[in-house]
Amino acid sequence: MHILHCSSCSQLFDYYKKSHCKVCSDSLCTDCRTISSISNVSLCSKHVQQCETCLESAAVDEYHLCTQCNQFCCTRCNPDKICSLCSSLKPVAGITPQINKILSLVGGKVSSKKFEYAEKGNRIALLGKGLMFKDFFVVFDKKEEKIISLQHYGLFNKKK
Repeated sequence: MHILHCSSCSQLFDYYKKSHCKVCSDSLCTDCRTISSISNVSLCSKHVQQCETCLESAAVDEYHLCTQCNQFCCTRCNPDKICSLCSSLKPVAGITPQINKILSLVGGKVSSKKFEYAEKGNRIALLGKGLMFKDFFVVFDKKEEKIISLQHYGLFNKKK
């Protein structure tokens, strides 16, 4: 019978129950491994990350940068260049207490007349628009209750 040590917890386990981290090849017992929701491979705690948009676990190399919000999302949430949060922005009919809270954190005088809102996982995206052009774009973290990303726009939707 072959016995191995888990690289993470140093517990002994049966050779036939082993798995290796996809990234670093460390031996892992069944309690210490995490399975990627994207590729279904085993990962150690050093090489797994929770996607803040879908709240699923994925390997650190299974993330893409969204071109709109500049946040890393797993490849399931961000298969192209715009993540599922940014692509699901919808116009809002009225200002909710949640939107009011985000606007107070933006600071300064908000001149937006219309807003687009999307919520997924721990993230909220809020786009403020004037009569013709974008005014600002905010990504808010619900868990930490803080603004993750804030982008102001000038004339003709140019980023400031």
